[in-house]
Amino acid sequence: MTRNRPINEHIAYLLAQATRQVHQQLDEEFRSEGVPVEQWRILKLLVEQNGRPDERLDAGGEEINMRPCARKEARGSRRR
Repeated sequence: MTRNRPINEHIAYLLAQATRQVHQQLDEEFRSEGVPVEQWRILKLLVEQNGRPDERLDAGGEEINMRPCARKEARGSRRR
């Protein structure tokens, strides 16, 4: 039964742990250059998509909203 296995034997746990470790390593490397991982990720997507000025970028099936205030601006409740 899978219920009796320790958590560190579950693939979901191992993948999450690996993701956290890679993110931490990238964060340390990029922060020394003054760029947080999140900013690097967006810049990398812009390069890969030829600087697409669209509000959303496709990150391998995951969309990233580049302008979180766009809806407020469209409704007129937020000004630039």
